[in-house]
Amino acid sequence: MRLPQLQIQQLPIRLDIQSEKAKVDIRQPRAEVSIRTSRPVVDIQSRRPELLIDQSATWNAINGGKPEAFIQRIYSDSRSVVQQHVIRTIQKWREISDLKNKENPIPDVAVGEAFRERAPRQLYGPASIFNTRINVNVQRPEINVTPGDVDIQVQTRRPEVDYSPASVKFTVAQYPKVIVTPPPLVELQA
Repeated sequence: MRLPQLQIQQLPIRLDIQSEKAKVDIRQPRAEVSIRTSRPVVDIQSRRPELLIDQSATWNAINGGKPEAFIQRIYSDSRSVVQQHVIRTIQKWREISDLKNKENPIPDVAVGEAFRERAPRQLYGPASIFNTRINVNVQRPEINVTPGDVDIQVQTRRPEVDYSPASVKFTVAQYPKVIVTPPPLVELQA
């Protein structure tokens, strides 16, 4: 004989899970940059070069130079000229007064005096290529530099952040069940 049996069925729970990722949207406007510059200033002060030409020695050699210097040279040279003249005159009169000489010495003295070589007088300056003196005075320029300036202003913008958090949705698609089915009725016979 068979015994009646209970039938038990179990249905598990069924869950539906839907998830969404987090979303981050970041935007940042460009920064504003303001740059101001000032030019450097250069101040240069230069002086003209000085050209000094000294031609006094050249003019002394050409025409005696300034009258004061010319007269001074004549005056300073006159002592030696007078001494030479006195010596020559004494020498001439000694020849004329020499009694040993039987001939007439006056014509010889006159011819000698007429054709004698005269001593050069230094009335003018010496001629030379170095008489003209040239001096050039060049002065360094004065240079003042004022450096320029750079002014940089930066205005940054905050970033704009939009954040959508992640989400998880749980739904129960099927609840758990336990189904118990009783056995069919059986009549017992005795």
